[in-house]
Amino acid sequence: MISAAQQRTTNAAFFDFQEPIHILGAGSIGVLWAASIRSAFPSYPVQLLLRKHHQHRLLGGSKVAICVHAKHNNVTRRAPRTVQVPATLIGESKRPFQNLVVTTKAHQALPALTAVVDRISPQTRIILLCNGALAIRETLRDFLKERSRIHLAMTTHGAYRDDDDDELFHVVHAGYGSTSIEDYPAMAQLLDLAGLNCTTSLTLDRDLWYKLAANCVINPLTALYRCRNGEVRRSYEQRNPKSSFGTYMADILQEVSMVAHEMTGQEYPVETLQIYVETVINATSANQSSMFQDVLAGRDTEIDYLNGFVVQQGQQRGLLCPINQQLVQDVLALRNR
Repeated sequence: MISAAQQRTTNAAFFDFQEPIHILGAGSIGVLWAASIRSAFPSYPVQLLLRKHHQHRLLGGSKVAICVHAKHNNVTRRAPRTVQVPATLIGESKRPFQNLVVTTKAHQALPALTAVVDRISPQTRIILLCNGALAIRETLRDFLKERSRIHLAMTTHGAYRDDDDDELFHVVHAGYGSTSIEDYPAMAQLLDLAGLNCTTSLTLDRDLWYKLAANCVINPLTALYRCRNGEVRRSYEQRNPKSSFGTYMADILQEVSMVAHEMTGQEYPVETLQIYVETVINATSANQSSMFQDVLAGRDTEIDYLNGFVVQQGQQRGLLCPINQQLVQDVLALRNR
């Protein structure tokens, strides 16, 4: 019987989508996407755009080496593989983009796009793959106006970088999930063949609210407790022996559900959100959330674009979200320790 990986390889041989892809943001997901595409399609025109502090990683000035460790739920699924991916520093070229995948932090997306705006044309398709996409999409659309089209995207794959200042990028693919992209079938097929389990749909709004719900639980709590995703329940209950994690999670999600309903007119039942969050936690149990990674590295977090977005949108509609507000304050306080 042919394996799923062998089937993807067979399908890739007949895949003719060859539009160049540039990836803006060399964090864990951006690096994972670049390596996955290049592994499935060794000559595919994909290029990482790097900031200057990554210059030492450039091999011969035109590529980087990415070592991918597949370790799902603490089990090593395959031997580490190293892939060379074309790369350049931001600003080194002026050629217009055809496809620009933005995998930066939410608060970095606008400055990053500003730095490459001269390469964005009306034909450019921008794939926005950021936590907090709901919080920034209108700002980015206002900035870009009619200059290009934005396709929202989301992923539940878990990954974290583990390379410090090594010349190689080391990314741990710590949880196998799924990817969705808005109204772009060819790109979705490419990413699916690259092993990223990708589908496409006309709108991702509802999916993004579910992803936001998961981020509002997992990201701040793993950052506060300095734990992996799968340890968050135990970490919470050790600190709060008179409270259950399930009840606390439901309280967080009740506020998310309330704000989502007011903003969209659709129902987001807390029970359904809770099942989704539990599924993500289990699928990415070995992963370090992006917010946990930011706290460890002393970087600004995306808390204002996750729980902070829920609080802000609630306030604008006369809704109080005290639990999410407290999480925002607690995470921001980590910078002062």
